[in-house]
Amino acid sequence: MDLPTEMTIGERVARARIARGITQETLAGLVGRSPGWVSKIERGVLPLDRKSVVLKLAEVLDVDAVVLEGKSQAPHVPGEHGRAVVVGELRQALMRWATPAISPPSTGARHTVEELRRRVDTANQLRQDARFADLAMSLPALLDDLRDIADIESGQNTVQTMAAEAMHDARSMTKKLGHLDLAWMSAELAGQAARKTDDPLLAAANSWNHIEVYKSANAPGPARALALATIEDLAEGLGSATLGHLSLWGTMHLQAALIAAYWSNRQDAAAHLREAADAATRLGGDSNHYDTMFGTANVAIHQVAVAVELGDAKRAISHARQVGASGLGRERRARLAIDLARAFEHARKHGEALDSLLAAEKLAPDYVRPHPLVREIVGAQLRRARPELRSLAKRIGVM
Repeated sequence: MDLPTEMTIGERVARARIARGITQETLAGLVGRSPGWVSKIERGVLPLDRKSVVLKLAEVLDVDAVVLEGKSQAPHVPGEHGRAVVVGELRQALMRWATPAISPPSTGARHTVEELRRRVDTANQLRQDARFADLAMSLPALLDDLRDIADIESGQNTVQTMAAEAMHDARSMTKKLGHLDLAWMSAELAGQAARKTDDPLLAAANSWNHIEVYKSANAPGPARALALATIEDLAEGLGSATLGHLSLWGTMHLQAALIAAYWSNRQDAAAHLREAADAATRLGGDSNHYDTMFGTANVAIHQVAVAVELGDAKRAISHARQVGASGLGRERRARLAIDLARAFEHARKHGEALDSLLAAEKLAPDYVRPHPLVREIVGAQLRRARPELRSLAKRIGVM
């Protein structure tokens, strides 16, 4: 049987352990696990798909968690239409925004604000559906055209708001593809655009960009600090909050809940989930203010993610079966399917886990194929391979 060419997280753990000169028994004692568990992890029989466990292993092995997760280089996998998701042109467009002095705006014909609004809306939809190959092709020109009119006095607020949205799309895509340098650059540029508008909530919305990058860089401390600081800022005026204000308040609590779960803090995670649920109730339904897609369905999706991260597989499966996510974008629904697959894997229901991953891939292949947790589960399951698993493994690039 063909085995995966990509190392699992557990195999990287074994390499780091050997480099430290410690035994499996010693490592097991340091992380509060059995030597048998360490052996299965290092052989790739069990997937390492819980952030809390990866962070603990990185701490005791004195290695960056990014290295254990294999994120030092983004995986190269085909996009939705069989082509690679290439971000080289996007990198250049972001650099042109960051260094206007050496790359002045075009002096040619400029696009209208109305046309750019339509293109930003299209980019937002591509992001929500995780059509990253198409988004990567359209974003560079969109960012250049927005930059060309960003220096015009008239409509400055509108243009900068659209720029912040486009940068949010760039951050979301590049983070999910593993390009954390571009994700951070996008978040910084989104913040610059937000500060040039007269909307104080746009800056709060941009905190979400930075939190997501912190989380992907395995820096839960700064992510938590920023989430709590933003929650504190949003607390003022909450009694008469707008729908956008409520959406951001709830989104920040969802972020804080996940980060608490990374640290196995059940009490804090539950408290933040309750706050988010209360905000969703006040909101009166699912909405998409500030691109949050916040509402009861999104809260339910995060309840599943938190339960998985805390190791409560049965609860996660039960929650997932009650989620009504049909109105959300394909990326959010694929995220739910991935978390459900993780829960099934923890419950040793490997067939159900594979079926859930296949459902996620059908929804959003560009998002699912490079996803590190998907690749970890598939790499582990190859040891118990079914024919369709080998096919999926080849499509996401771990074989």
